[in-house]
Amino acid sequence: MQNKTLVLLKFFCVVFLPLLSGCYSFSYQPSQITFASDEETVPLTVNDDRFVAEIMVNGTGPHRFLVDTGNSGVEIFDTLADKLKLQTSPWQTTQMTPFGTFTAVTVQLSRAESIQWGSTVFRGTGALVRSRMSSQEKDVEGIIGFGLLENVVWTFDGPGKRVILRRPAKVLSTAGFGNELPMRLFAGLPVIRASIADESTSQTWPVELIVDTGNSSGIPNFLLPVALQDKIPHLPISIDGEAATAKGAVDVRSTMLTATLTIGNEQFSRPTVAYVQVPLGGVGASVLKHYVITFDAARSRMWMRRQSPVVMQ
Repeated sequence: MQNKTLVLLKFFCVVFLPLLSGCYSFSYQPSQITFASDEETVPLTVNDDRFVAEIMVNGTGPHRFLVDTGNSGVEIFDTLADKLKLQTSPWQTTQMTPFGTFTAVTVQLSRAESIQWGSTVFRGTGALVRSRMSSQEKDVEGIIGFGLLENVVWTFDGPGKRVILRRPAKVLSTAGFGNELPMRLFAGLPVIRASIADESTSQTWPVELIVDTGNSSGIPNFLLPVALQDKIPHLPISIDGEAATAKGAVDVRSTMLTATLTIGNEQFSRPTVAYVQVPLGGVGASVLKHYVITFDAARSRMWMRRQSPVVMQ
């Protein structure tokens, strides 16, 4: 029997797709945002494609938080919540599993009086309180998800190792932002359109990808819905390991496409992919770290500008 390595594809296995029918009515968005300036740049530290910010929570810190657009809201790990004496309350809700089914769960919710990133202050922010789930989380105290920044025009600059926060009303020009793409939110996550083309047959397949800066698994470059597995040309599939899920271990099935994946005007020839049992695909930090990406969720737009060569692994 093949020796398998336990891997953690955070995107669909560990945190799940945060489609929380009950929990999503609990708003992760802050009740108030105070900007010290119209535009502010804050640094990130990077380790193994994990982008980490220094965050003040309720006036304490700085605390290290993972910047994760593949997560719908703010998560505070229980060790920090205990230190801050945050009050939590159980919430009965429904989560989507990696198998496309739903299961009833109880989560612990709280609310941070203030979250300060640089000089920008987010007040009255909802947060999920939980324990750490993987070794990738051992040196951080929480997660900054997309919901915190849903009403901010902001830039994730992978090559520059920084984030730029902008007051939305003061963004007068998008010149220099890069290739503009339509974007929608799926359960609070940014989703863009892509296509896969087989040049030998002129066949194309549309696919939607969650933009996930928190998926730092490296290889594969992209995640694709398993429904496409028998349609898109690829090399023989290998089972690289197992992923921990709520219903036990599932095989991680990866391969290299003999086709080209296109996002806007960016083309990725023969990328490595993993097929997962979810309705949407994903693009993770191994690709996104080469780009300057600007999000404007209120106007359903995103921009990509490549700063460094992307080498498919």
